[in-house]
Amino acid sequence: MISWPVPTDDDVRRFMAEFNPDEPRDPLTGEWIGGGVSASRSELSEWSDDVDNLMNLAGKPTGLRPDSARIEGDKALQEIARIQGFTGLPQHGDMDAAEKAGGLRLFRGLHGENAQKYSDAFRSGDYHAGFGTYGNGTYTSRSEDIARTYMEVGMGSNPTGVLDEMVLAPDAKITSWQHLLEMIAPEGLPPYTDVPWYDMGRYAAAKGYDAFTAPDGEVIILNRTKLVFSR
Repeated sequence: MISWPVPTDDDVRRFMAEFNPDEPRDPLTGEWIGGGVSASRSELSEWSDDVDNLMNLAGKPTGLRPDSARIEGDKALQEIARIQGFTGLPQHGDMDAAEKAGGLRLFRGLHGENAQKYSDAFRSGDYHAGFGTYGNGTYTSRSEDIARTYMEVGMGSNPTGVLDEMVLAPDAKITSWQHLLEMIAPEGLPPYTDVPWYDMGRYAAAKGYDAFTAPDGEVIILNRTKLVFSR
């Protein structure tokens, strides 16, 4: 009679990691063990060789931007995100498990005839960094009701809005707009100086943050790989 060795817990974990490398939960306990990509840089000194290129991509802070710029997004932030590893796709798994482990459930309302297109792109397309009042990135809300107000803007009799639901992973590195402002001052980088960090979203991404909160409670996403969508 052949006697097969009994696999240890570590054997099971190694097998499951090879079988499903994107699974952020322990296959035996179901506990959250993390996923997504963490930033490769966290200090502005690490960006010295990239400043000129980022400035060319950023252009000048001009306030209102033409529609073409809004469609293309913040190219400088997109380049920062690429270098940091933030442009990969979101995770797909158990949102309830991610939230139970300490993640933030978030909502994003989109409206207009391209709402579904933008929603699909956010989940599975190219990385896009939008413009925003408190810093550039992807704006989300912890309130479903608030997100629905964005979804329903201008809908009228043509309901083309889309509501995205996701969880920001428990291991995401998050800060606040107020804290970013406090960090910028000692570094001699007040807003609108001639550096690519005048935008809070770029500054936060360069410092290695996955997301930051705005004074009004919105959560601005920089690292898409730290988001969890349902399968």
